[in-house]
Amino acid sequence: MEKIGGHEVVAESSHEKDFRFYRQCIEDPGVRQSIEAEGVFDLEDFSKIVEDPRTAKLVLDESDGRVTLPLMTPLENRDNWFDLNFYRKHAGENTTFTYYNHIPTLYRNHRQEYLSAIAPNLIALAEVGGVLVMDHTDHDAETVARDIQSISNSLGIVLEDLIDPAVVDSRHFHYASQLKQNEVHPSGETTASIVEAYKAGKSSGEIPKDTPVTVSSRLDIADTKQIWGFYKPVFDQLSDDDPVYAGFTEEEFFDFMGSPKCTKSVYKIGKTVVNLCLLTDVRVCPWLNQNYYHEQFSKIYGQGLVLCSPGVITNPEVMQGATSLRTMGMLAKAIKLAGIEPVITFACDNISNKQVPRLTQLSTQREGLTCDFSKPVGHQIFRALKVTC
Repeated sequence: MEKIGGHEVVAESSHEKDFRFYRQCIEDPGVRQSIEAEGVFDLEDFSKIVEDPRTAKLVLDESDGRVTLPLMTPLENRDNWFDLNFYRKHAGENTTFTYYNHIPTLYRNHRQEYLSAIAPNLIALAEVGGVLVMDHTDHDAETVARDIQSISNSLGIVLEDLIDPAVVDSRHFHYASQLKQNEVHPSGETTASIVEAYKAGKSSGEIPKDTPVTVSSRLDIADTKQIWGFYKPVFDQLSDDDPVYAGFTEEEFFDFMGSPKCTKSVYKIGKTVVNLCLLTDVRVCPWLNQNYYHEQFSKIYGQGLVLCSPGVITNPEVMQGATSLRTMGMLAKAIKLAGIEPVITFACDNISNKQVPRLTQLSTQREGLTCDFSKPVGHQIFRALKVTC
């Protein structure tokens, strides 16, 4: 899988078979799926975690050979995804944190081997009063709760939620809706390129030539640097009380902005970027669950028309007014002119969930497209469990 931002996946990794088996166990077709990828979703990270001697590993002999699967590892091995500062704020600076990806399929089918694999790490964590960090979907909530109680009883340890969800809502809210054209495009033709439709709209006069919003596949470096200047503090603030990092690292951000696979709708006044909205093919976003989109939207997924939106990025130094609606609306306008019906998908934390779904629905419907972002299709639940004897 190609990846925008960060490091590239090395196909020749000796752990590729392990990784493939691991992802298949998580993406169990027998259970409802989440739009966010659970567990470890990057082969390079997976290999690093498997090779760490501190990692609790389950080794199974399968028909095509032996596989090694990581179940529990120090949280710092996942510090490019989980925000350690969030957990330190709630549990203390000197607390030991361990990441645990509970896989119900493996626990159900290999219970004794599974318990033997995690027991030493869990008991050691209980002895120092450490914290177990987990993520799972709302669809798995009952199964995970039952399995956690079973593990607790089997090992003689106590597992209790450290963070009260009534006090800190650390869920992620998942949205996915297909945009529907209410009218057939006058030419009767469609184009897969939103950018080309925008250009054609300006040429035909359907989009005003003096619009302050530009839709393109590339940004010049000056605009990218300007956006990074306000992007980082805004998303750092969003991450302040969220268990995982919001947004990209600097390297990922510049890769993403420079990629022609990412469509950018940018509102500018003179040389000042007021805000922007992004769309990109989910197939280049490894943090999203490819299996979910392939199962739910198989035809358009293969056409590259399942599009992820990381949201609206606004410049806090500039009065916004209703400009976000215009920026998002220009993408909707270009989609309408292109005659396509893509799926738009995104995940929100509890802060962005108050605005982004509503703005997305309003800006899209204003351009005559039908969609439904009135409620999430699911949630990702992040838990921190205090482990004691």
